Amino acid sequence: MKRTLQRRSARNKADKLRRARKRSDQLRQIVFILKLSDIFEGVGHLPGKHKIILHGGAPPVIAASRKIPLALENKLKDELFRMEQNGIIEKVTKPTDCVNPIVVVPKKDGSIRICLDPSPLNKYIKRQHYQISSQDQLLSKLNGSKVFSLLDAKNAFYHIQLDEESSDLCTFITPFGRFRFLVMPFGLKSAPEVYQKVMDNIFEDCPDIDPYFDDIMVYSKNMIDHYEKLKKVFQIARESGLKLNKDKAKIAVSELQYLGQIISPDGISPDPKKVSAITDFPVPTSKQELMRFLGMATYLMKFVPKFSQETSILRDLLKKDTNWLWDSHHNEAFLKVQTCYS
Repeated sequence: MKRTLQRRSARNKADKLRRARKRSDQLRQIVFILKLSDIFEGVGHLPGKHKIILHGGAPPVIAASRKIPLALENKLKDELFRMEQNGIIEKVTKPTDCVNPIVVVPKKDGSIRICLDPSPLNKYIKRQHYQISSQDQLLSKLNGSKVFSLLDAKNAFYHIQLDEESSDLCTFITPFGRFRFLVMPFGLKSAPEVYQKVMDNIFEDCPDIDPYFDDIMVYSKNMIDHYEKLKKVFQIARESGLKLNKDKAKIAVSELQYLGQIISPDGISPDPKKVSAITDFPVPTSKQELMRFLGMATYLMKFVPKFSQETSILRDLLKKDTNWLWDSHHNEAFLKVQTCYS
């Protein structure tokens, strides 16, 4: 009897070791793919060219070049050159009916992002009104999954190429001359739904692989299935011209942050950072501060039973014709909401 138990224990240990090695092998294969795959290099272009359609009577849009802070001028010049070299924009010398201003946005790493400011043009763009899945719909599909990967499309909107006329509509002015976007720029009203529609079509026949704007979520119940799904994603990316961001890739993990939530085999929980922002929020002293607090709390409202009831007295303070008068009842409700998240 004792020997039987010993043999059984030895077999169990061997089985665990084999499973661990198998998992390790699969992870090494994934790392191998990540290191050598061409889908992480260069500028991506998805199939087809998008045409921007305007409502009738759209007037010409001619904007003057906005003043750029002196400290950003050289960075702007360098970024324009980089974008031109990568086929994102090109120099314009011909007359165009559209000349848009730009917004130069500094990034955390010290570089800049050039965003089109097509405010007048946006008023006349015909939208597709494509139905995009809600965040709750996407999160509900993760139930029962044990392994997750989150991939990031590199410069997502730039994957959508523009036809000739649409490119002319996206002409912009800088202190260094006029350029036009050859791809979908940031700031265009129709950009999110156009991009999402293309991505949904690309991954249409791929269960448990959900693109959501620049995110691609892959989820599985076990590592073997997950590895096969990742291979499918990489194959589709290579065939379609989709480029991914290696630095932002989270591969085969049991927990990650997605859509502002923490995803794990145990289910969905609120991001601790977002919870802390709510529980550490000081007592509001104005409507603006209360709006900010309720905005953060509402984002995580599904984790609080009777949220609408608990915040009713606070929301009443935000009504247009209501004067700001914070009393003990408001303070009690505010602290109670904070307690719900702690």
